[in-house]
Amino acid sequence: MGPPLVRAAQPIRQLWDLTRHRTDVVRERAGEAQRLRNLLEDCGIKLTSVVSDFLGVSGRRMLKARFS
Repeated sequence: MGPPLVRAAQPIRQLWDLTRHRTDVVRERAGEAQRLRNLLEDCGIKLTSVVSDFLGVSGRRMLKARFS
């Protein structure tokens, strides 16, 4: 057997938890963006050919103008 495992200090564990949570949130946001892009393309709106980030400022302005 190897040496006994040492438990990390509380601040380090909290940092790990926050990092894990942030990773999950970023992954969820990317999935939602992908679903929205697919939905828009199914409706015939292809923003990705016009702007690089369709959820950026310009993309959101275009979406707002289109659906207002």
